[in-house]
Amino acid sequence: MNRIIKKAIVIFILINSIVFFLTAQSFTPLPTRQIIDSVFSINDGIVNMYIFQSGDNYIVIDAGKSKNNINKEIKKLGIDKNKVIALFLTHSDNDHVASIDLFKNAKVYIGKYEEDILKGKVKRVYAKQITKEYELLDNNQIIEINGVKIQCIFTPGHTIGSVSYLINDIYLFTGDTLSIKNDTVGVFNESYNMDTNTQKNSIRKLAQLNGVKYIFTGHHGYSDDFKKLFKNCLD
Repeated sequence: MNRIIKKAIVIFILINSIVFFLTAQSFTPLPTRQIIDSVFSINDGIVNMYIFQSGDNYIVIDAGKSKNNINKEIKKLGIDKNKVIALFLTHSDNDHVASIDLFKNAKVYIGKYEEDILKGKVKRVYAKQITKEYELLDNNQIIEINGVKIQCIFTPGHTIGSVSYLINDIYLFTGDTLSIKNDTVGVFNESYNMDTNTQKNSIRKLAQLNGVKYIFTGHHGYSDDFKKLFKNCLD
């Protein structure tokens, strides 16, 4: 029986590795650079984390998959990681939380339903535990930090507790809630979603937002034409 279980685990890991490799070929993360005023992208291979500047301080959205690589990329931009005062996580998958400990002075925030995954009440093989203390956010809860307004929007589907963050009403950070391909919004890769139908509803919810100018994704870059992206979404 143990031999059968071991074989099953090996097969699962092999299949998952193949799926991951094939999926990663479709990812189009941004290089490490300043995208627009106040917003920086950090490239961590297949995924982006983002940094929002507020005066001399910074707010980070997600935390990549490699602590060492994130540290190296941040140095390229000349950003002092000790001036990061807040870190907002869209969800708890291992490619979005790896560098949390780099930011010693940052308070960590995450959507409240994602805690069921963090606490092991809901199983997800891609999730990673968070060792740093965090604060749970409600749907549409608004946090103001150093003059910056951050609104938490529940967008479940990729995980049960996935959220998006709307900063100052015009910058939308979506994590893995959606993809951008051929100037159109779509669902994220279904192999990694917990509930793609729920994700579709979350995308339709985001499409109703007014005044958004920029949208930033975890794996598919960004756009400065929100209306165009959502014009034919999920037709």
